Amino acid sequence: MLPWVSVVLSSLLAAAPDARAAEPLVHPTSVCEVLADLPAYAAKPVAIVGRFSMRQQGRFIAEDDCAYSQPKAKQPGPAVIKLQFDRQSAPRLQTGFEVDAVSLREKSALIREHTKLRTFSFGTPDYDRWAVVYGTVELKSPADGTGKAEPILVYAGDGYVIFLK
Repeated sequence: MLPWVSVVLSSLLAAAPDARAAEPLVHPTSVCEVLADLPAYAAKPVAIVGRFSMRQQGRFIAEDDCAYSQPKAKQPGPAVIKLQFDRQSAPRLQTGFEVDAVSLREKSALIREHTKLRTFSFGTPDYDRWAVVYGTVELKSPADGTGKAEPILVYAGDGYVIFLK
């Protein structure tokens, strides 16, 4: 079990406790849930929980396999949503947001059973961490015009990423 009562993204909430009611409680969703029903999540703000990874190719949030939650998953194997920083088009909240801790604990525990953090013989363990990222799901067409559009999560910056223990 994870030892948190509440996860708060913005330090603004601590400075202005009355502002907490201004933003809704955010219910996290998994990478697999988003990929299973992209039209339902497209162009809408969402908080996605999963393995947050940093590589030379960029940042992404992923799960190893969706078979545990989506038995008829369209794509076997890794489920990946690339992350794209864009301060202009990403959703922003005036007072930050509070994540539903009960939902987060349940989803996180299930994801951790089926997805592993990668270990590296170099650097720090920060290349792979558990996280919740708040942003908007968009479909991005490949630059070469071939293949199908890939999902990306557009987020407004590191202030919209919550690292979990």
